Amino acid sequence: MNSHCIQSTTLYDGPIFKAYQEDIQLESGFRIKRDMILHDPAVVIIPIDSLAISNPTVYLVQQYRFPIKKLLWEFPAGLLNKQEDPLEGAKRELHEETGLSATCWYPLGGGYSAPGFTNEYLHFFLATDLTQGQPHTDGPDEEIVVQSLFLEVLETWVADGLVEDLKTLLGIQLLKARLA
Repeated sequence: MNSHCIQSTTLYDGPIFKAYQEDIQLESGFRIKRDMILHDPAVVIIPIDSLAISNPTVYLVQQYRFPIKKLLWEFPAGLLNKQEDPLEGAKRELHEETGLSATCWYPLGGGYSAPGFTNEYLHFFLATDLTQGQPHTDGPDEEIVVQSLFLEVLETWVADGLVEDLKTLLGIQLLKARLA
């Protein structure tokens, strides 16, 4: 595609993301404006007690999400630090949010969260053979509840509409494919 940016204007430059608008010349000759978000990559961790059983215990966190003004059940997740290896970031985030550490780690792939307006890339990891420790969140704004439950119960939560976070819904499907 021979489209190109004619001008880029920063609208906001904050600690988590940068918003900007681009004036784009399309190959067809049309000019369009697009608002976009530059966002650091993130990790999503699917913690389970064991791969050896068909109905493992999984761990979720519940956090209040200010943009939607509600509590969500999610797999542990978080932003990577600058130049941080995704696996190291996953280990850090799992421990920070849940207090758990894992002996075995399996990369499950990744993808862009919403490529129509952001470049945020999510790396998915399965973490098994867990050991419980003490969580230590990033700050007072992270009030997190940790919940363990069987995968079959989690599937009931999904059917009942209790899990609304898309990265978690995708993570459940990745887990089920791995267990199959």
